[in-house]
Amino acid sequence: MPRRERIVDLSEDDKQALRCVGQAVTERLRFEKPTLYVERIVRPKYVREGDAASGVMAAPVPPAMIEGGKHDPSVHAAVVALKYGFHLTTYREQEFFSMLGWFPSRSTINELMNQSCDVVSPLYQQIRSMVMSDSIVMGDDTQTLLLTRSALSSLEEEQLGKRRSLAQKRHVSPGGTGPPAKSEKQGSATSYVWLYRGLDDGQPYNYFHWTLTHDPTAVGRHLKDFSGTLVGDAFDGNAQIASQTEGRIRFAACNAHARREFIESEKQEPILSSQAISFFRHLYAIEERGRLLTPSNRLELRQQEALPVWGRMKAWCDQLPRERMLPKSPFGKAVTYLTNQWTALQVYLSDGRIPIDNISSERTLRPWTIGRKNWLFLGHPEAAERRLQLYSVVSSAVRHQLVLQDYLSDAFRRLSQAQQQSPRDLELGSDLLLSLLPDRWAASHPEGICVGRREESRHRSEVVRMKRARYRLGNQA
Repeated sequence: MPRRERIVDLSEDDKQALRCVGQAVTERLRFEKPTLYVERIVRPKYVREGDAASGVMAAPVPPAMIEGGKHDPSVHAAVVALKYGFHLTTYREQEFFSMLGWFPSRSTINELMNQSCDVVSPLYQQIRSMVMSDSIVMGDDTQTLLLTRSALSSLEEEQLGKRRSLAQKRHVSPGGTGPPAKSEKQGSATSYVWLYRGLDDGQPYNYFHWTLTHDPTAVGRHLKDFSGTLVGDAFDGNAQIASQTEGRIRFAACNAHARREFIESEKQEPILSSQAISFFRHLYAIEERGRLLTPSNRLELRQQEALPVWGRMKAWCDQLPRERMLPKSPFGKAVTYLTNQWTALQVYLSDGRIPIDNISSERTLRPWTIGRKNWLFLGHPEAAERRLQLYSVVSSAVRHQLVLQDYLSDAFRRLSQAQQQSPRDLELGSDLLLSLLPDRWAASHPEGICVGRREESRHRSEVVRMKRARYRLGNQA
């Protein structure tokens, strides 16, 4: 870190008749609030002597996010980073900037966000293309509130009407009276955020999409350019993806979900549930040993050790007493989930790159849940998809432990310059877009990596790995 010296000396009177014999140095970490200032861009003007026809010449104005814009790309980067990286509400952003001497209106902040969405779209399309180009993608979804603002089509209104009617029936008592549905109110609707996540050893980016409804065919539409394996939960849109795409995409179910069902049934059926959990514990121990192996060696390990565990689990399922598996009991639901997804849960045994579960996607969605509680909603149907494009870029940058302000400032500056001066640089696969992918940007800007966060993540992974290794050795003993 940079050092600044401050000399703390005796007064001139106190130093009389004294001889300096050295220095005592004390170092302290000091904080100064960020700096916000108006940049005056001065461009000298020139004329050619004796050639009035050539006119006045000056260097071009450095591009802003929009032509004639009064905010530097670094301001847009700060607004976006504070909301989607640190999950501050708009009014908290106002308070942050007011500390620096600038109090923007909420409409100004929203307009800066909208301009950022316009500029970042080509980079989002590049991220989406990269994720779709791999043979394995992980998917998950969550809910978010949308303000409809009377902007929905008649078809969308009809879909919401059916959903509200169904919710009303679920909340009204058999006698016909009861509280109104809690799920939605007029002027707002529950909408859905979809995540598609590339693997760390493939295309390590996060691609988000938005839909108004939880339509099972949405996954197929989102993955129309993808061929390979989708890893996710047992949602109908995932489970039916092979038939929807005529085999272009196969589904690999998440074993963590299956294990979770038995954990939740442990209180009701402790002995049988713990037996099921022990099978999954063995499977995950095998995965832990194969974590650092190559995909081919990991596949070999799975075939040799995990496949027999699945055989023993099948025998265990076949001999379960039927009277202990009531369909609506927690244990009965856990067994039904396991048997219904039996084939999909074992797809990972066919490819060393396919993960055993979808936990990493769930972790990637957690920050959105924090945002959903902090900034509450998406403000307009037209803005929903655009904001998720922006969030895709921010989320991918966070995934690579980038300093958001540095990365977004550089990306916004270069993207807006290309938009105004060389649109061909924004075509899919261009050198500019490829260089702005978070992992490639990190390789060329090592100073833009949050080294502390990266080291902390690495240390935490090592601690977990050591704990699991000690647990395995204890069980073997």
